[in-house]
Amino acid sequence: MKILCVESRDYYSSIIDDYTFENSDIEFEGHRYYKESGNFFLRYDAILSIQYLWPVCNLIIFKANSVGVNTFLLTDGIVEWNNCFNHSEVLKCKNRLFSSIFHVHFLCPGAFESSFIHESSCSYTPKKIIPVGYTTKMRPNSKKRILLTTANSAYFDNEEMHRLIDIMKNIASESIKNENVELIIRVFDEHILDALADFDFFNDIKTPFNDLLVNVDAVISTPSSIILTSMLSKKPTCQIIYRDSPLLLQSGWMIHGSTNVQITLNDISESNMERMQYQNFVVENNYKNSSLIDLVEFKSNSKFGSSNAIIDKELLRMLESPWNLNVEFFVRKTNKNLKLFIKSLILVFNGKR
Repeated sequence: MKILCVESRDYYSSIIDDYTFENSDIEFEGHRYYKESGNFFLRYDAILSIQYLWPVCNLIIFKANSVGVNTFLLTDGIVEWNNCFNHSEVLKCKNRLFSSIFHVHFLCPGAFESSFIHESSCSYTPKKIIPVGYTTKMRPNSKKRILLTTANSAYFDNEEMHRLIDIMKNIASESIKNENVELIIRVFDEHILDALADFDFFNDIKTPFNDLLVNVDAVISTPSSIILTSMLSKKPTCQIIYRDSPLLLQSGWMIHGSTNVQITLNDISESNMERMQYQNFVVENNYKNSSLIDLVEFKSNSKFGSSNAIIDKELLRMLESPWNLNVEFFVRKTNKNLKLFIKSLILVFNGKR
């Protein structure tokens, strides 16, 4: 199977599973072909993209659809309600995430989530979410080690930040009183770190998450892909609830402003059997994992008519003009590499302090 990915390889290295890489012919940086006609894309069996809000990506998707080539939109993590509505990039574009998908098919973690977003969908779990080398048994130590962490963008305004910090401080305070629990944290956000500074917990930001997961008994986090990774590892998993929005991903435990944290910590440390049965049921029934190539082949067997989407002809002519130089992907790649470089410098600096 010949697949064209619109973005560069580094976008997909943590998303596409090894089996698909080994058993398909994948070409990257398809954005180079945005000036080509629709017929150019007939040489591919499928077109994949991740960046839903990038116009150049969608232009290629329009063209591929117009000649009957199957197109797929992938997500790099779970679908989280607030990312769809309140993320800064979504607000900047004034376009609710996944509000009008131009792709024929949609792939994301969760059969329920994918079907909620798009009528032609499948559950696909990106490679980075699937735990590697995990253990299913809790460590035999007298104290159960619980990881407290957050999503990369855990809040979108100061009100959310303060609510989250209050709950995390309560968890930290109650964990100190609990003889059955040893709390470690993995926090990158400076505001949250400052709020937790008085507790003097070890903040493990250097160990890769999968390696860290092997050495903890349970995970407490804000809604994020980390929750699913922990659940796939069969760890007692708890979500911090600090905003009023639908919770698409369900875990065995939740902590919110009115929770008796001490009771919840005990329940987590004892790996409550009924809650674990429910949590495992959610994983087994909603997050069944298949290789990407199998899903693409399955969906590609269903033919569809040419797209009726209308593109403004003058705008299309302008985009395809030989005088139009598109530097969007170069700028985005440079910006991404710069952020990674700055992050590595911060990690080195923190390690020296």
